[in-house]
Amino acid sequence: MESNDSREVLHFHYTTWPDFGVPQRPTAFLRFLADVRKSGALDQNVGPPVVHCSAGIGRSGTFCLVDACLVLVRGMQQTIYDLQETIVFWQSLTKCYLIVD
Repeated sequence: MESNDSREVLHFHYTTWPDFGVPQRPTAFLRFLADVRKSGALDQNVGPPVVHCSAGIGRSGTFCLVDACLVLVRGMQQTIYDLQETIVFWQSLTKCYLIVD
């Protein structure tokens, strides 16, 4: 299909998180996440983001989970929140599987 449409693609590459490991400090990861957020790449009006790592379930899943948790925490500034219920909810998500064709 040919068209003259163009799209802007933003690509972020986090290189200091080892496969099957953890970052040495959370600060660099949180700074990376903040940079991605500030770019607007995760805004609802730009379409779904594509997040991946080599295995597709550890680092990419953690990126999505941490981002979602931070969004929840920021949204509940004056709300009493049931932390136990939230933990159970996020634990239930670990039973989901990523299917790749």
